[in-house]
This record gives sequence, structure tokens and C-alpha cells, in this order.
Amino acid sequence: MKMILIGSVYTDFGETNQMWLDLQTQALDAGAGYEYKLLSYVQQDTGDYKDFFADKTDIIHIAGCGTANNHAQMVRQHKSGKRAIVEYWRQHADEYDHFIFLDSDAFPVNKNWYKILSKHKAASIRRSENFDDTIFHPSFVMMNKKSMEQFEHLEQDDVFQLLRSNKMNIHPMLCGVYYDCIYHHGCGSRSAWFRTVKYWNFAMKQIDNKKLIDNLIANPGKFLRRMMWKKRDCVYN
Repeated sequence: MKMILIGSVYTDFGETNQMWLDLQTQALDAGAGYEYKLLSYVQQDTGDYKDFFADKTDIIHIAGCGTANNHAQMVRQHKSGKRAIVEYWRQHADEYDHFIFLDSDAFPVNKNWYKILSKHKAASIRRSENFDDTIFHPSFVMMNKKSMEQFEHLEQDDVFQLLRSNKMNIHPMLCGVYYDCIYHHGCGSRSAWFRTVKYWNFAMKQIDNKKLIDNLIANPGKFLRRMMWKKRDCVYN
């Protein structure tokens, strides 16, 4: 059985992040062909669900860095979490076959996602809708052992790009399904802000992100299958 080491950065132990973690673990448990360990790097020691996180994940760090006051500070805090996860990966490299960054509001939607993506030495979501031209987007990055050990030196041709593939789009930036394998909500635990907010201004004014999240929680299968091409392979019934 293949072993995967997954790392996610969470803002706190609050109810919203507990909900995302619950969706993540349900989706990961429904996948085929692997076992996994989930690491959590938590930015603030606040919220009522610390025990839930301790049960579902290995908490590798609680930063105590306070609430980010702007987008730039939030990005810096997120990068600190990613660096800590990579350091943990490298300390345990011999124990796992693949290494994954997974945003707190991202998870697999296709039961066969691991079989589909593990054939590539590295794979990552590419947020073209956000004018993103980076090789890796932290919402989902997957690497084999060799790629993980040298990922700072990987080039565009080394990484399989997962583009947005929604059969049905609720919003141009939110609720994205990529390569019919991975769901990334976008702004799942923060206010709805993107670098392209001015470009998508007409759409941002008409969306109720809380309502979208509530609908997802109420019936994940119904919410996700309408965005997928291979509906029968959805991790949620």
C-alpha cells in the first residue's frame, strides 16, 4: 500500500476549520490505493475544536502569530506553515511515497484521484482564473519523493498542471474543481479577496460565500457532483 504524507495550514481551531477538516478527512478516507497521514500547522491557538484536530491530524506546530491584518501578512503566515511542513517531510522522507500540500478548503473529489495523479512525478493546481503563472499553487501540490527533495529546482515541464475543469461553474473564482480530481473552494476560512477582484468585480458583488459553504456542508455529494464530469466517481454519495 502506498503511503502519503499530507500537510495543511489552518488559521485556528475554530468551527469553520473543523468543518473543512471533516470534509477533507472524509474525502481522503474514500479514496483508493493508499494510506495517509495528515499534518496540521495551526496559526492561532484559538477555537473549541483542538481535540478534534488532535484526533484527525498530527499537529506539528501552533504558531500563536495572531490574526493577519491584511492579505500580505496572511501570505507570509501561510508560507511559514509551508516551510515547517516541508521540513517535516524531509525528516520523514524515507517513510512515504508521495508528499502533498492541501489547502484547508481543498480535498479530493474523485475516488481515483491518487491513481490518476500519482503517475506524474509532480502535479499542482494552476489557478489560471486568478492570472496565476506560478509552477506550484499551495491549494494542491503533489510530489513523489525525488521531486519533493528537489522541488525548489523543479521547472514548468516537470509539473503536471491541474486546470479548472468545472462542468458547471457557480462562480469564476470560487468552487473550483481541477482536472476532475481536486476541489478547492477558495476563501474558505477568510474574506473573499483575490488579486483579480477588480477583474471579477461584477461576479464578486453577486456571491454569498457563506451560503455556498452552507450548501456544501448540507449535501457535499449533491454540491460537488454537478461540477464533475465523472459523477459516479465522486467521493461523496
